[in-house]
Amino acid sequence: MKTFLFSCLLVLGRFAAAAQDPIEVPGTQQSLVTKLTATWCPFCGGSAWDSYKNMVASHGANAVVFAAHTSTVSKLYSPMAVQLLNNFDLVYSQPYFFYNTKVVGTGGSSTENTVTTNVNNAAKNTPIVQTGMKLTFDDNSRELTVQSRSQFFQYTTGEYFLAFYLLEKAIVKEQASRSASETHSNVFRTSLLPEVFGKPLASGTILSGTFQGSLFTYGLPSDLDVNNLIVASVIWKKNGTKYDFVNANWTDVIGKTVTSVQDPVLLQGFRVWPNVVADAAQVRIALPSPMHQVRLDVFDMNGKKVTTLFEGRLPAGTHPFELSRRQFPAAGKYTLRLMAGNRIASQPVMVF
Repeated sequence: MKTFLFSCLLVLGRFAAAAQDPIEVPGTQQSLVTKLTATWCPFCGGSAWDSYKNMVASHGANAVVFAAHTSTVSKLYSPMAVQLLNNFDLVYSQPYFFYNTKVVGTGGSSTENTVTTNVNNAAKNTPIVQTGMKLTFDDNSRELTVQSRSQFFQYTTGEYFLAFYLLEKAIVKEQASRSASETHSNVFRTSLLPEVFGKPLASGTILSGTFQGSLFTYGLPSDLDVNNLIVASVIWKKNGTKYDFVNANWTDVIGKTVTSVQDPVLLQGFRVWPNVVADAAQVRIALPSPMHQVRLDVFDMNGKKVTTLFEGRLPAGTHPFELSRRQFPAAGKYTLRLMAGNRIASQPVMVF
């Protein structure tokens, strides 16, 4: 599955400065529950199948639960799942269940009880750090926009990373020991970032109340239905060559946006830096020829126009415009839309 990453920018600051940020960061400690499986594996369709179904149904409020297919001949094979599970306890077959990254069993009541105890105990703890997310999808461009905010709830030290994973809620495929058309739940498909353990989140000495925001877009392949997707965030802490699990979150709430088809020539010369605005940013428009009707507008997530930055004639060449935090009514995600004649281009902006 091919990943298309268009932009990713992170901003580090203090929690007090982000009081208006609309993304809620839950103060929850969640777990990661993974089943290593394969569609051809007869044991995976036995008691392990029932145990996994029970875990998906029981632990959704306090854990990210997914099935990982690392066998190249499994019908649901994922290369990214192979990279991810290389960080887990080493096993030589399937099925196996992992709590965070540690093996807890092969299924059955004993495995289920162990997972349930661990998930429930973890949920009582105050997290070191957690991430909240907002997702939007553009039907025309098939771009999935991921806006996130991470907050540290405790003083800590170390090197933290933030990853985002794409899961499919339900896929009908064969399963050995079951049938040729079984519904597989919460199947790991890929990482939304090129690096399976994500981008650096924070490092060194990190104070309680520190936050970080990110904004990026991912081109969703045509064979995936946006209504059948879950996006999971997982925070990792680097430990030598390994990554220790820290916390997780997930959402299947994906807002819809519809924009006009973008002109590639106009888009190439349309830039916003930085695209996460805490104070100010610069907008650059490069026009290949003079334009008598140029308009630069700012829209909120609901498609409501917030302000017009420019309207009028512009000669050929590069034209800079200043974008100030004061021009936005509140923190959140916005869209800058450039119209030049009958051409349209847009760029996402996140405001703190």
